[in-house]
Amino acid sequence: MSYEKLQQGLIRDVRQMFIFALSGGVLSVCLPQYFNLPLLAVVLPLLCMIIYTWVGYLHSVDSAFMEQFADSVYYLGFLLTLVALVVSLYFYQSDSLEASLLTANFSLALITTIFGLAVRIFINNFQLDLNSIERQVMTEVEHAANELVRKAKLISMQLDVSHQETQIAIQQSIEQAAEGMQKMASLMEKNTQASTTALLNNIQTTNQTISGVVDVFAKNIQNIKLPEEIFAEKLSTPLERLLIRLDETQVLLKEVNIGQGKISQSTQSIVSSISSTATEVDILAKSIGLFNDKLQANTKLNDDFFQVVKDVSTLSEKTLGISESLDQQAEKSSLAMQNFTKLVGAVNSLPDELDTMSFKLKQSSKHVSSAFQAIADNTGSGAKIGADLQDIAHALTNTKETVEQISNFGMHVTSTFKRLETFNTLMEQHTQLMADMGGVAQVDIDLAKQHQQEMAGILQQSRESLGFMQRDLITSIKQNNERLAD
Repeated sequence: MSYEKLQQGLIRDVRQMFIFALSGGVLSVCLPQYFNLPLLAVVLPLLCMIIYTWVGYLHSVDSAFMEQFADSVYYLGFLLTLVALVVSLYFYQSDSLEASLLTANFSLALITTIFGLAVRIFINNFQLDLNSIERQVMTEVEHAANELVRKAKLISMQLDVSHQETQIAIQQSIEQAAEGMQKMASLMEKNTQASTTALLNNIQTTNQTISGVVDVFAKNIQNIKLPEEIFAEKLSTPLERLLIRLDETQVLLKEVNIGQGKISQSTQSIVSSISSTATEVDILAKSIGLFNDKLQANTKLNDDFFQVVKDVSTLSEKTLGISESLDQQAEKSSLAMQNFTKLVGAVNSLPDELDTMSFKLKQSSKHVSSAFQAIADNTGSGAKIGADLQDIAHALTNTKETVEQISNFGMHVTSTFKRLETFNTLMEQHTQLMADMGGVAQVDIDLAKQHQQEMAGILQQSRESLGFMQRDLITSIKQNNERLAD
């Protein structure tokens, strides 16, 4: 901007000098005509042209409009020629012009034209100042280089702002993802703890209920009277009823076994799905209620059996068969007690499995924390982006040095055309440097894409960790089912 202002001020000064010279020349032509001084009519306009030529040449010798100045000298002489002719014709019409003045006017017209033409020819055809042309070209080159440096700084500032905004957006997305994963992990841990607590409570309630049923069943078996106590009673009349009752007892024992199978199935369904724990617990409660009903029916049948045994006390011949039937019933009862004991042992082993499950959940939480640690480590790619931006600033510094080399190299050029060719070559080099800067920006974009891919990989690892937790949970549930089935 300062160079343009300097050029405009120089042109303004030369324009003002041209106006003063033209005004002085016109007055120098007219005033001697009025005072009848023919010699001054020739000398004064020519002196104005000489002064304008000398002062204007000193101002424009190092400028790019030297040829325009030479043309202005020629045009000034031609204008003074026209003024002299017009004045001569004017005074000649009024018959007040003497022959000496007329000769002086025509001489002035020829001299001013000749002088202006001579100055124009001398400047345009014989004035070859390579240094001034070189200085002018280098001034233009320096001006263009300053503009280029300013634009490069503006681009660098825009890249810095874009990098900062990208870094802030990436950091916010990472923080949001971390908060979401932490909330998800805490929610899963709370749900697992709640489900585990409910399952332990239900299992303890089931153990207590089954233990009470087994105790009642053992007491009922112990309350059965021995055959020696019923030998004295009559057995002739209700013998057939006894056989029927024994068959019904066997059927009821089969139903008890079926009820035990239903209990094991309901227990397996409880362990197979943690999400439906409440529903499965209701099913287990219904199964236990059915089992209690069966036990109550069995108790009633035992009471009937005791009554029948009292009625058939006289059938001593059949005591051996009755004792064998009672032995079979005792064996079946012992088998039932063994099955219940196994069931209680399997249920008691569930807390150990739940402890194993909680340990695996802790391991999974450690995997999740390690995944988030990997997220924090991968944020180091932001430092790479900062280093690349420093490389951009270094490239801009190299560009400024290249422009300075352009200005220094111009001192060794011997002609204007070679200077222009050198300038074009250096501009091509600068274009290549700008292309290299574009390559650095492309590297920044590639690094941002790589960082995005790494973030996607970390999220995939988090998903795999969650899947690992789910598979461990399912495996533990299946193992509990298999143990309960055994």
